[in-house]
Amino acid sequence: MANDIYEAHFYDVRYRAVMDPQQQVKVFTDRNSFNISKIVNFDNECSNISSSDYFGGAIISSLLSALAEQCQRHRTTLEEAEGTAQLQLANPLTLVGVKGLDDKPYFSRITLTLYALLAPEPEDFQAFCQQALLLCPIYQTLSRATPIDVSFKQLL
Repeated sequence: MANDIYEAHFYDVRYRAVMDPQQQVKVFTDRNSFNISKIVNFDNECSNISSSDYFGGAIISSLLSALAEQCQRHRTTLEEAEGTAQLQLANPLTLVGVKGLDDKPYFSRITLTLYALLAPEPEDFQAFCQQALLLCPIYQTLSRATPIDVSFKQLL
């Protein structure tokens, strides 16, 4: 019976992270690894990827993947898709060590816009795309903790 099988209800994911003497973090998954330079990188000239970069990328890429899954389930072709993510970091000066500031930094707002061209075009494009949010565990988890504005735009 499916109710008795742990794997029918949960999928566990594990990560391991190691920091080197230069304070670079290497994160290991079961299949690969990636490097993270800082929590947030305020230097526009620096090409190192920060935790916040991965965080924003994870949110938008998971929504695009959820939309692709929604299309697959409904035999709709996802002709084109792209998305943008805007994260508003509250209390950023704490992270750069401004004396006298010790407010906790957090993402106070997340705004996501997804653009998609679907064929055949669903009768209700917005409702179809909103259903995709139900397939996105990252969105479902984060939306319980912070406001996330998601808009879907139909490409013509």
